[in-house]
Amino acid sequence: MEEKERILEAIRYLLDTKKVRNQRQISDETGIHPSTISQLPKKEKVPETVISKFLTAYPFISSRWLKFGEGPMTTTDPQPEALGNDVIIPAKVWKVIEDQAESLKRKDAQIDEMISLLKENLQIK
Repeated sequence: MEEKERILEAIRYLLDTKKVRNQRQISDETGIHPSTISQLPKKEKVPETVISKFLTAYPFISSRWLKFGEGPMTTTDPQPEALGNDVIIPAKVWKVIEDQAESLKRKDAQIDEMISLLKENLQIK
């Protein structure tokens, strides 16, 4: 089985096991353009960026299986009941969260600086 066939099988697995609702969700979670996903069956070779984004979004898909066809398709696929209160956040979403946290830190520093300046001005007059 070729790499292209394995990624298509992994997509079918995600859909069949209800880990995703549709290809659009795969696109949203991976950052892979929807047309790229729909065109995979027609492609000669799967771009490395597609493989990388796919494995980042779905770490329970074995990279050895996807790239080389070795071993089982899935690694430890945590079941929802085994997760307790933990939540799995796709890498793309986590990056947005981190970026927003950094932005908020910068804004907090700006607000602190403005408060200090206001206090100084009020004390002088």
